[in-house]
Amino acid sequence: MTQFKLLGSTALVALISANAAFADVTPEEVWENWKAMRTAQGQTITSASEERDGDDLVITDVVLAVDDGSGTKFDVSVPEITLSDLGDGTVEITSSDEFPIVITTPGMESGESVVVTLTMSAPEASTIASGTPDETRYDFDAPEVNLTLTDLQSPDTNGATMDFDLTITAAAGNYIVTGTDQESISSSFTADSIDYTFNGKDGDKGFDFKGGFASLAGTSTGKIAGDMKDIAAALKAGFATQGNINYAESTLQGSVTDPQGTMNINTGAQSGDFTFDMSADGIAYGGNVKDAMLTLSGSQIPFPEVKLAYTQGAFNIKMPVMAADTPSDFALVTKLVDLTISDDVWGMFDPTNQLPRDPMTVALDVSGQARLTSDLFDAAAMQGLDAAPGDLNSLKINELQVKLAGADLTGTGDLTFDNSDKVTYGGAPVPTGKINLQAVGVNGLMDKLVAMGLLPEDQVMGARMMMGMFAKPVEGAEDTIASELEFKNKGFFANGMQLQ
Repeated sequence: MTQFKLLGSTALVALISANAAFADVTPEEVWENWKAMRTAQGQTITSASEERDGDDLVITDVVLAVDDGSGTKFDVSVPEITLSDLGDGTVEITSSDEFPIVITTPGMESGESVVVTLTMSAPEASTIASGTPDETRYDFDAPEVNLTLTDLQSPDTNGATMDFDLTITAAAGNYIVTGTDQESISSSFTADSIDYTFNGKDGDKGFDFKGGFASLAGTSTGKIAGDMKDIAAALKAGFATQGNINYAESTLQGSVTDPQGTMNINTGAQSGDFTFDMSADGIAYGGNVKDAMLTLSGSQIPFPEVKLAYTQGAFNIKMPVMAADTPSDFALVTKLVDLTISDDVWGMFDPTNQLPRDPMTVALDVSGQARLTSDLFDAAAMQGLDAAPGDLNSLKINELQVKLAGADLTGTGDLTFDNSDKVTYGGAPVPTGKINLQAVGVNGLMDKLVAMGLLPEDQVMGARMMMGMFAKPVEGAEDTIASELEFKNKGFFANGMQLQ
């Protein structure tokens, strides 16, 4: 699976590199600008010959080499690239129908290199470059792009085999490159679909999957600056990138086999999206999936099949990455909304159907401010740390919810922190502020768990005593308790009672 992730990310990088790199108004200018931009990104480009043939500039045996400095190398070899002057100030760029992509990485166990060879083909792909040297637009169209694993050499595979194939249909879009020193790049793209298959075998173990995405679209903007092999230095020099990708549907079907049997997997979602943003101001990324499902079946589970479904799954994170004198914003969101589980699973621990089987939800949404004292992408600085690389200044709980089996816990809060005192709370900064919690149905859930024999009575009594210290009943609301936790004057209070 790790190797598959590498192949998937490499396919996207290769596609972008193949289509997004050309820009200018004459063939020679396009070629020179392309080489300049690749060099600015820390890449090396060579060719065997560059010759004019009428309106065409023909480049042969082009090799694009990338070395990230950690032992991973990425080489694209294109037999021929043709840049044709269309006579109207635009240039059409085409390349060989098929070319290899070789990724070399250190082996995970032996230390010897793993060499993955992919073949990319896009027989009818074309890019039209237009504009000026200061702002060049290029529009690309590729009816079909295919990426196939053609060779895998690894001392760690021990005879294992793997196949991978990815096809993008009806890919189209444009890229705009502005500037000649520190290029700014904006792009947009669409594709009807991405379909892939991957399978492998290692002795009596194996896997076989196929899946895809439908109706994809995305946009991005960025600025190239600094040495891209040193992310910390590049960010300080002005490197930035942001963008989004969304799709209408995703599917994945397949099986995993071992000596104990076969597990069948079927999963998918009705829609989803992914966003990213990275600059000296911080990094943010996240994803959102709606109306997703998962079905498992096979001899390795004690019933015919397991079905899971949820209406929304989300994860977003935002945080600073550079040391600063002042605090910066951070945020974290994680949600799993309206999760349902098949009755066969419920029946394992609730055969008499005593617990409500309503959809379950877990949600956490927090934000605040923190100040970093070290750059997160500075490896040397991070290795030398013996404490946290910064200070927490404030924390706001925008949403907290845990809802399951008839119980529902919700909460909000708002805290600030005094980092000048890390003694009172045993190394943590002193908080000031309140957290408000409310729980509905908790006592009823504990009663049912005791009746089912899942919880001992003495443990439930201890839990109720603890709840009594921190919470109080809400008048007029059945089986509802609330708690106001307050930090003030370096003390801790629960519903007005000082506990520290």
